[in-house]
Amino acid sequence: MALNFALQAARELGHSYIGTEHLLVGLTQTEESVAQKALSDNGITVEGLVSRIAESIGTGAPSNVSGQDMTPRMKKILEQSYSEARQLGHNMIGTEHLLLALLKETDCKAVELIDAEGADVREIASGVLELLGIVPSESRKKGNSKKSGGKTPGLDQYGVDLTEQARERKVDPVIGRSNE
Repeated sequence: MALNFALQAARELGHSYIGTEHLLVGLTQTEESVAQKALSDNGITVEGLVSRIAESIGTGAPSNVSGQDMTPRMKKILEQSYSEARQLGHNMIGTEHLLLALLKETDCKAVELIDAEGADVREIASGVLELLGIVPSESRKKGNSKKSGGKTPGLDQYGVDLTEQARERKVDPVIGRSNE
């Protein structure tokens, strides 16, 4: 859906290409998605983006741009989103993977727009990971010393690291096993 919204945004703005700025607009329009939630939590709205795009790039008459008219950077981000999904252990590319790939592309119009809106790219990326349950939220971090972001995010989130607890002497001694 996000790519369809990006195409629609490019057409409505009268642009002859689909760029990162259009993808960002598409991600903000994909309701109830991880990317939309992370962006809106950081004050990024469709209206604000469209206004800034019109201001900085300009608009024209509605165009007949197609999915084939993606910029090279946009194609690169699509390829990177596949890598993002694989790194997170996901089999399908979702809005979260598109957004994470987009945020890593530091020299693009979308990141300029995010900066212009007063949001921080790192905070948005952290928000995405938090929404996915990979990075604990601030309230859970304080009461929980589990590591996250490793190769086993599910185990890190739901499991107990007994080795770490033993190092911190939080495991009760076992009576009668002194030789072991």
